[in-house]
Amino acid sequence: MSEVKQVSAIVANPSMLRDNDPGQVTIGYYTLKDDVLTMTDGTGEPVRNRYGEKTTHKLQAGEAPDVIAKRLTLKIYRRIRGSDDIGFGRRLVYPKVGIA
Repeated sequence: MSEVKQVSAIVANPSMLRDNDPGQVTIGYYTLKDDVLTMTDGTGEPVRNRYGEKTTHKLQAGEAPDVIAKRLTLKIYRRIRGSDDIGFGRRLVYPKVGIA
């Protein structure tokens, strides 16, 4: 079995508007074998989505495993909490307004 590595990803930055707001991070784990990064739990078991598919990424030249693992950790974090589409790139939903 490959070595399980740990990364921490920032979920929320500290806020200066609220006193004592340290922000929030989440922890992710991954293994790396033959340039394929696989997200795991702390024991090395692969993380799977609701369809049973593993969360993996084939590293390309110049990609840093820790950076990719942090991105995937955030994706998993948001998927678990049902907030996959929150953020700048989210789909905008406008009310249906028309002229008859």
